[in-house]
Amino acid sequence: MKNIHLAQKITALRKDRKITQEALAKFLGVSKAAVSKWETGQSFPDITLLPQLADYFGVTIDTLMGYEPQLTREEIRETYHRLARAFTTEPAEAVYRQCQTLIHDYYACMPLLFQMGLLLINHLDRFPAERHPALLQEILDLMERCKTGSPELRIFKQANAIEALCQYNLGNYDTTIFLLEDCTSTTDCGDDHALLAMAHQAKGDAGAAQETIQVGTYNALLAFSSLLMTDLNLNPDQPKRFDAIITRFLTLRDAFQLEALHPNTMFQFYLTAAAGYLAQGKKEAALDMLGHYVSMVTPDLFPFTLHGDDFFDQIDPWLSDFDLGPVAPRSDGSIAQSLVASLRDYPAFAVLQTNGRFKNLVAELTQRIEAITHGK
Repeated sequence: MKNIHLAQKITALRKDRKITQEALAKFLGVSKAAVSKWETGQSFPDITLLPQLADYFGVTIDTLMGYEPQLTREEIRETYHRLARAFTTEPAEAVYRQCQTLIHDYYACMPLLFQMGLLLINHLDRFPAERHPALLQEILDLMERCKTGSPELRIFKQANAIEALCQYNLGNYDTTIFLLEDCTSTTDCGDDHALLAMAHQAKGDAGAAQETIQVGTYNALLAFSSLLMTDLNLNPDQPKRFDAIITRFLTLRDAFQLEALHPNTMFQFYLTAAAGYLAQGKKEAALDMLGHYVSMVTPDLFPFTLHGDDFFDQIDPWLSDFDLGPVAPRSDGSIAQSLVASLRDYPAFAVLQTNGRFKNLVAELTQRIEAITHGK
């Protein structure tokens, strides 16, 4: 165990303060020989002396003892990979005992406890099947400690996901669903949607399973689209990467019919792509993107709501359950005005104000909006 360094700390604190062994011994009412033995690790101070020692040096007892309840991120990473390698060369139970020793020694180190639980569940197949229930329960205990003992939301979420996986493997599907019940209300769930859908399926609720997996796919699609747009916005000065992002995004658009499914995403994409092309001096390519922007404005665009389609045919109930329902937070009239203003007044498009093709696009968009508005 490497986390107690009482001998070294007493020596270091005494020398740092230029205190002799005799002076320290006199203050504590012990012999100089006793202090010498403490500093060489031959013996330890009586527990009743620790508060006096800490007060004398002006430190906490933890500092006095050189107690290190935490491992660094690098140490945890190295430990995980060392033990993962050991699972391929040593008996599983031998590696398990090493894990237990670390857990015992660093029970206050939540990141380590989480990684030990993750290590065990990732190597569950190295143990006989009859050992799995007990191991899963031990992992559950570790995850519960991480959730209650760590101030980090990241660790809480990760531990909750592992806890849900353990409960699923134990056949406790209702508990799995309970742990992941908030999953469909957020986009930050990773594989949780998949596990939640599997739990519903295992319970025989195919409808809930379908809705859950479609909601997860829908959220992932929009999150991925947003990341690609940010990447596009960051790389106008990298033409090769910029073009690659455009190509991939358009493939995504066509595969999921994004113009109809989530028009706001595509409006933002076309504006971002046009601005990037202008930064590269490619006016015609920019105007092509703005042409796509204008062509999206049709009577079918309004009312502007969130909705599914033939592929996402199970998400409408989930969308309707939003606080504001599936309706946009702005009125259709406000959205229509913004569509025109975003094209006409976008600062990046100032260089196009005298361009004939750009003027025609602004005029066409204005006419489309007026026709739709008057049609209603």
